[in-house]
Amino acid sequence: KAKFKIPVDELRKPFEDLGTVTYTKLRFKPEKKDGNDAPHGKKKWVPAGSGFVEFETKEQLKAAADETCTVKDGEDVEPKKSIELGGNKVKVITMQEWLDSKKKGKKEGDKDDSGKDKKSPSKRSRDGDSGEPKPSEGLFNVDWKPRCVVSIKGLPEDCDRESLREMVSKHMGIADEDLTKKGFYADFSRGQTNGAIRFNDPCDEIEQIATKLSKGELEINGAKVESANVLEGEEETKYWTNFIEFKRKQIKQRAEEGPRNRNKRFRRN
Repeated sequence: KAKFKIPVDELRKPFEDLGTVTYTKLRFKPEKKDGNDAPHGKKKWVPAGSGFVEFETKEQLKAAADETCTVKDGEDVEPKKSIELGGNKVKVITMQEWLDSKKKGKKEGDKDDSGKDKKSPSKRSRDGDSGEPKPSEGLFNVDWKPRCVVSIKGLPEDCDRESLREMVSKHMGIADEDLTKKGFYADFSRGQTNGAIRFNDPCDEIEQIATKLSKGELEINGAKVESANVLEGEEETKYWTNFIEFKRKQIKQRAEEGPRNRNKRFRRN
């Protein structure tokens, strides 16, 4: 963990020779000034000092962890290969160990001075004691329709989901709430150079947006993008398969973390 600004591609590079990297994400948080939250209005997001790297297989993950992890079984260790980002050596830990440390901290925080559980009966009732998986876990799916997704490459450095919404809203000449009714969604995380926008149903505006972005007739935060196209065929199927898999993992990991930390992970800024 190092609190400096790097592009998401720089996070990927040190791990590429250890396996096939399928997903990388930098974490961001709202900027605070003098201990107080940022003023009302559009928040400024700053690097949180951490990120995530996902490999294609468990075997690749294990091999990468053996080489680079600086924490194993709760103890600091010297890695075989140190990872440097922006000139700083960073801490590397597996997601499972990170989750385990969160759970351990949560359990210790729920004990009083005598070591007894501070959780109230009503809290136990809400959490449930059956240990059975919640119905929502792993069941996420999307009944998607073709030609509803625009893939965008070369997004500006200051791009965020609000900027994408604003661009589409202005092009269509509709208010933000009407855009929501159309099922608009900006599939983008801060720090990435590529992203996507999509609607629930096909419409003429989807093709128009892709064409105008590609020609430079539409800009995001005053900047042109490298390219944009409406996904179709295998490319479109792959997009939805990856999105659904991501959401299922998100649901599972949120459930493993517990209610206290649920809003701290997988925040798509």
